[in-house]
Amino acid sequence: MKGYACEWFSGAPATPAGVQRPSDERWLALTGEGELEPYVVPPTLAHDFSDLQRTEAAFRDFSNRFGLLLPHEFWNPGNGQVLNGVSLSRFVSEHDALQQVVALLEAVRGRTAPLRQHLQSINEHVVPKTASTVDLEKALKDDTYRKSQGLPRELEEICAALAAQVINTHLRGDDVGDRTITTIERGPESGDPTAVQRTQSLLGSLWLQCARVLEGDQDRRRCQSCRDWFVVSPHGAGRRQQTIYCSQRCNNRAYVARKAVAARKN
Repeated sequence: MKGYACEWFSGAPATPAGVQRPSDERWLALTGEGELEPYVVPPTLAHDFSDLQRTEAAFRDFSNRFGLLLPHEFWNPGNGQVLNGVSLSRFVSEHDALQQVVALLEAVRGRTAPLRQHLQSINEHVVPKTASTVDLEKALKDDTYRKSQGLPRELEEICAALAAQVINTHLRGDDVGDRTITTIERGPESGDPTAVQRTQSLLGSLWLQCARVLEGDQDRRRCQSCRDWFVVSPHGAGRRQQTIYCSQRCNNRAYVARKAVAARKN
């Protein structure tokens, strides 16, 4: 990607009939030229996006690096032009949903801390209050599970079902679903014909990443040193399952830190 530069504008959606209406909505639009292959993105980008601060500056910096999530036309009353951009409300809604899904995916892997943080918003915005989510909420408040490595199998399945519900909703949306392409290709290891989904939008790529994590082929884990996300895979496409560091550099840094702590104690 070259020369990407995005700026925030005030504007209103441009309707199919060309009717323009005043709005205080904020839109992030591309102001420079760039080249982008939307579905060729870092393998942890969905998790990285969920980590962003919910600010205009953070969303702009992300878009300057990777492009706009899913541009739509909007009318800019400042210059009377129709531009392509993403509304601030769309950024916020997708950010909230991805935070919730990442928390559910973490719980499926036995890491429940993020889920405790986002459970209320999951109950309020993702699904109606049900017996299943009540059981989940109760379990997360139980000291037995608070101190354990994860949840009972049946509650992990609830988390997986909730994550699938949210992912499907976003992948089937008109503006994302219409830009998703399925092709049959040979699998990288077996060579057998495999259905492969790609998308022509950056937003679709983020949701497809979440779907692949839920499939269980790859896991995303936080580095215990730098706190960045990295890929863990049983099939060799990421770091080994038991590792807790994203790189040898972080491993070395943690080792030095442990040595320093031991030296102070002695």
